[in-house]
Amino acid sequence: MRRWGGGGVGRVHRRSGAVYRYDNGLLLSEMVHHHGPVMTIVTDGDALYTGGQDWKINHWSIARRAFVTTFKGHELAVRCLAITPECLASGSDDCTIKLWTGAHVAFTSHTTPVLALAYCRGRLWSAGEDGTICVHDLKKTTLVKKLSAHKVPVVQLMPLGARGMWSVDKHGVVNVWDGQGCTLQQRMAPGAEQQVEWQRHGINAMCVTARSVSHQVWTCSGDGTVRVWTSPTEMESDEHRA
Repeated sequence: MRRWGGGGVGRVHRRSGAVYRYDNGLLLSEMVHHHGPVMTIVTDGDALYTGGQDWKINHWSIARRAFVTTFKGHELAVRCLAITPECLASGSDDCTIKLWTGAHVAFTSHTTPVLALAYCRGRLWSAGEDGTICVHDLKKTTLVKKLSAHKVPVVQLMPLGARGMWSVDKHGVVNVWDGQGCTLQQRMAPGAEQQVEWQRHGINAMCVTARSVSHQVWTCSGDGTVRVWTSPTEMESDEHRA
């Protein structure tokens, strides 16, 4: 198994191994096409896309381990990317979301940097630094709804199958949304003691894993802790410190 990773000096690496366990750790390729840190990375079949602090989106071929082309249009760092059936979408510190369809479509629903993107049921969800989540209709290229349940930056969005969306903010609050009506279905928040700790370190990433009767939410924070949440009946079920 081979994995791609973005670096803080503009390099894109491809390594051998599996998730959290590399077979040999050997570097297969190193390609420099960003002038600054690589902020985000997504794949779509043989295509791989990276977004950088240099305002650019680079397209790569996974099979050939080669650079293909660059997409330009943002005026500040590209923070997030999302693959949709219609196109590639990108969010930036310039507060815009661009759809790379060749028609120069852009959403300007946010007034702060766009930190996260996710696709669900024909809609593109986006999250801003001010905690706002915007839901867009891709076919009509219109804003469907603006949600404001989070009070601090939303660091990640994650689709819940075809039914809904998870969102997690910097202070560890996880919200579960209905994908069709865009209504808040559930809110999971850390206790008072954890809130103080998480506000100090912040949450950096989230991953949702499916189970037969429930879903797990994995969150990573700045203090090196990985926490596992179970929805809907249990809150925190386990902790692991690196």
